[in-house]
Amino acid sequence: MAFWTYQNIADVTQGTWLVEPEDLGAEVTGLWHDTREIKEGQAYLAIKGDNFDGHDFIDKAFDAGAALAIVSTDPSSLEGGVGGRVPSPRNEVLGATDQTTRSGGSPRLHPGHPILLVPDTVVALQDLARAYRDELKAGGCKVIGIAGSNGKTTTRHLIHHVLTHAGLEGTQSPKSFNNHLGVPLTLLSAKPGHGFVACEIGTNHPGEIDFLSAIARPDIAVITSIGEEHLEFFKDLEGVAKEELSIIDRVENHGHVVLGRLPEWRERAIDLAGTRVSIHDYFEPENDPPINNKLLGLHNQWNAAATASVARLMEARFPEWYEALQSAEPSDHRGELIEFGQRLTVIDDCYNANPDSMKRAIAVLEEHADLYEGNRGVAILGDMFELGERATESHREVGFFAQDNPTNIGLMICIGEHANTTANAYGLDKSVVFSEWTDGLPEQVAALLQPGDTVLLKASRGMRLERLIPAIERRFGPAQGNEPT
Repeated sequence: MAFWTYQNIADVTQGTWLVEPEDLGAEVTGLWHDTREIKEGQAYLAIKGDNFDGHDFIDKAFDAGAALAIVSTDPSSLEGGVGGRVPSPRNEVLGATDQTTRSGGSPRLHPGHPILLVPDTVVALQDLARAYRDELKAGGCKVIGIAGSNGKTTTRHLIHHVLTHAGLEGTQSPKSFNNHLGVPLTLLSAKPGHGFVACEIGTNHPGEIDFLSAIARPDIAVITSIGEEHLEFFKDLEGVAKEELSIIDRVENHGHVVLGRLPEWRERAIDLAGTRVSIHDYFEPENDPPINNKLLGLHNQWNAAATASVARLMEARFPEWYEALQSAEPSDHRGELIEFGQRLTVIDDCYNANPDSMKRAIAVLEEHADLYEGNRGVAILGDMFELGERATESHREVGFFAQDNPTNIGLMICIGEHANTTANAYGLDKSVVFSEWTDGLPEQVAALLQPGDTVLLKASRGMRLERLIPAIERRFGPAQGNEPT
């Protein structure tokens, strides 16, 4: 039986038809969860989020051409009614939002439009992905799982870029789809005839890597790094290591693990792999020439080296994969180099941050600012989130790191709840502190910058430091793109 038939979808999800299709053997063209992006012929999955309920958009899904709606609440019962919460234990470890909380609203049963009722739409999504993983394996599609504290998105982006330029057809996680929704959606977007799917696997709670990896079952796993991340939940580096290394247990038999420069964890990785899985070090080019001069910082050279290792394991064509790696560009907000009016350079690395990645970004600023003799480096640093009891000490360490290293940072601008901590460690005489975000803050920050500055933007995602860029553009002129100088 084909995977995407109405009958198979109902069987896999253990669903009940509220409106049965005319032909249970007919096929849909895939699945998506966002009515703004759904394609004609796809199944629509109604997911309840923190600020929305997908059940309120069933009408829009069918108007957009959806062939099927998968729901966890009977639409006919929603008219003026509010139901109760049914727990979803399989998602508790992930902190997943419950999918069975009914909201007031009035989506109707749609004559002629099939509707499948399942106990929990998130569990249904995960069950579909788990079953579809067998389809990918049968079709020869290799799953490449990328885990690690830092560098996941850049490495995933590089792997996709390199393998496709070397002639392999494949897909990758859109944006940072690396959680309990993103990993299943990534797998379901691949095709069995593809050569690969590059799947980012993230975590912020113990057990999440294991849960997601059990769905993805990677043929090749990459562990980019192990550093201080989400310490509010992992407590310490040992907790992070246990979480990130857990992907090894879920790698397919005779599969491969590409291990970053993690000498302190190497023996544990080898023990976990046993004889079932092969451990590989990062690719080392002869005489250690830079693998890519367009990706800033030593950490990005490591990400490129991990990509090279994957290309070799995938037996991608050489020199095509190597040439593609040499020309790869950074992905959005991850070390992009932007020139404003040819008078100001911004290193936009504000997608996310933890103590390790913050220090690496400061090192990049120091290296890059040194190229401009007489000009100034400016570090604009926002808060790092989910560090728990380590939050104050971690922000202090960042300030000391910038102070203790040879540096061309002439000004540090600190934004957020922990701004004073970082600024005090670096030196208040060289710092400006904004303890909270205000409407006028972007203009105030832009006014502190000077022509010729090289400016780093770095913070956790929730700080949204990219909100500073329009004010910088107004002061210094239009952005000229992200081509490295």
